[in-house]
Amino acid sequence: MQLPDDEHLSRHAGSLIVLNDCVLIRNHSEHKPLVVRPSAGEDRVVEPGAATTSLSFPIFSIVFIGKGGSTVTVKVDARSLKRAAEERAAERIYSRS
Repeated sequence: MQLPDDEHLSRHAGSLIVLNDCVLIRNHSEHKPLVVRPSAGEDRVVEPGAATTSLSFPIFSIVFIGKGGSTVTVKVDARSLKRAAEERAAERIYSRS
């Protein structure tokens, strides 16, 4: 992924960690919030040093604020995580029968 040349945008501003059924979004910034923007619904602000998950958002964007209030958006499609988690749950139910 190529980010714009922006001294106000840290290359270590956040991270995405894939879990079994969702994505953990961590804000590593000490000063700037980042925004999780679902395809429908309200934005979720992630304050500096905080984290959130994508549990209710199979498709979402992460929005970072750069120089002069400009934004950089990273789009994330986590639909396959939900399907995989549902398949594992169905397998557990089937194996108990």
